[in-house]
Amino acid sequence: RFLVREAAWTDLDEARLQRYIDQRVRSGLPRPANGRSLQEIAVALGLARREDDVLYPTVAGILFFAHYPQQFLLQSMVRAVRFQGHDVSGRIILDRVGIDGPLDEMIDAAVRFVGRNMRVARINVGERVEIPEYSLVAVQEAVANAVVHRDYTNLGREVNLLMFDDRLEVKSPGGLAGP
Repeated sequence: RFLVREAAWTDLDEARLQRYIDQRVRSGLPRPANGRSLQEIAVALGLARREDDVLYPTVAGILFFAHYPQQFLLQSMVRAVRFQGHDVSGRIILDRVGIDGPLDEMIDAAVRFVGRNMRVARINVGERVEIPEYSLVAVQEAVANAVVHRDYTNLGREVNLLMFDDRLEVKSPGGLAGP
């Protein structure tokens, strides 16, 4: 629960946070703190913390609910590149994008990037069936894991999503968590 002392409560999108809380309740989870203010709920959820009577967002609060997280955590971007061939040595780039914004929007954009750059086989078995090169659900999970579990103290390095003719690589800065 690291604090982002360069940020203030006003850097968080309160409407976005309220939508998240409402969605939690609709999905059957208990309301995080009945009768409490949005700021108190954010503290209870670990999205903000008071220090010396100032409310600071945590890294999680910034990543999920800031208007523009990269203002405070530039390294939270995803770099997506589609190369021609089987490695980067040919240096022919077919598509490239820097993905920024809150984590959920970055994950969705990364999945769309893979969707538009992957091959889709089409076969006829009485009807036309499309078989995508990658499961977009699996891509979503891989990218979500990469952005959520990356080392945010590792400055200057983003999550990289690299596509080649024969594989997809998702690289997250930092090592495995734990000992």
